[in-house]
Amino acid sequence: MNRAPSPLSSGGEPPLRVLIVNSLLSGGGTDTQTLSLCQALRGEGCEVTLVAPTRARWLAAARALPGLRVLDIAAKRIFWAFRLPGLIRRTQADIVHAHHGRDYWIAIVGNLLSGRRAAVVVTRHLITPLREKTRRYLAPNASLIAVSDATVNALRACDPQRTLDIHRVHCGIDTDFFRARPERRAQ
Repeated sequence: MNRAPSPLSSGGEPPLRVLIVNSLLSGGGTDTQTLSLCQALRGEGCEVTLVAPTRARWLAAARALPGLRVLDIAAKRIFWAFRLPGLIRRTQADIVHAHHGRDYWIAIVGNLLSGRRAAVVVTRHLITPLREKTRRYLAPNASLIAVSDATVNALRACDPQRTLDIHRVHCGIDTDFFRARPERRAQ
């Protein structure tokens, strides 16, 4: 396969370090997306660390992914924000990413307490409105990925002052990469 050089790989610079927080990893669409993202980022040359609960049903599946560093936390989720700062420092994370809404606060507070000041990115799959307190604290501390136009519209509806840093990134297929080429059609 001949792919274009990744915009994430930077030649002589150190790789981008991404710490992904998933306090469930018990199966389902968001957890599948988390593992797919881990694989894709590894494929782009990033150093990826996944933080998940010790008792997660999919922990073994995560550990089976080549090149993925998996750190498990035995503590209850309420204490994760106090465990995460040390992990952010230890992994020297450039980006802290949360996929589940329940992990937004963990990622933001953990990052603030780490002193590292990594970029916090949260993915929003749902079109339910954000709670006002969540919106106020997300605005200055995180960038949001909305996976559809409907999600963007729902976020905009609860953010009339446009304080949220929203980026639409569709989940889906890279059709340019997978588009049937004449040489594939002949097979």
